[in-house]
Amino acid sequence: MSSEAALALEVPRGHEELVRGLWRAARARKLAHFLLLRGPDGCGKWLAARWLAAGLLCARGPGEPCGACGPCRRVAAGSHADLLELDPLRAEVERIPVAWVSGGEDAPREFIESFLALKSAEGGWRIVLLREAARMAHGQNHAQNALLKTLEEPAPGTLLVLETARPDRLLPTILSRALVIECAAPGLELTRELLSARGHAGAEAAL
Repeated sequence: MSSEAALALEVPRGHEELVRGLWRAARARKLAHFLLLRGPDGCGKWLAARWLAAGLLCARGPGEPCGACGPCRRVAAGSHADLLELDPLRAEVERIPVAWVSGGEDAPREFIESFLALKSAEGGWRIVLLREAARMAHGQNHAQNALLKTLEEPAPGTLLVLETARPDRLLPTILSRALVIECAAPGLELTRELLSARGHAGAEAAL
């Protein structure tokens, strides 16, 4: 990766092989259209999801994102037309509204249903990443129920990736449709290395 892209696209340490396996599946045209990354908070699920998307959209992909091509730079800048990232943490949203899935009042400029219904702008994948998916409420006219309708007939070349530490809060019908992927917490040595790299010397010493 170039230094510019690396600022926005961090390698998901500890999950590299997991993501490479998904790229291999994509090259073989066997990648599921709906993935659920589950694991403890802070284990790198969101980084893995973004790294996966970058590698799928890279001009040299599916595979390790080069960081230099136009698609990689647009992913890093958050401006790739075929990638929709919905992050309730950044948006400071406690409960993901149905509008994020199917539109309506208070919908973002792009929402899941309409985004996945459109053809790829750059001729490749069309990808949606949803962080903290357990923040979706369920019940009549709620986000999880709306998502089920979106999953009924996925368009070719589309990918929906959810991540959560609380899969038990998702509807069983959503879980049954997803390829569920375990993202384990980093081991002690990797945790120390990551803390050291980020300047948390005190926390590193306490481990």
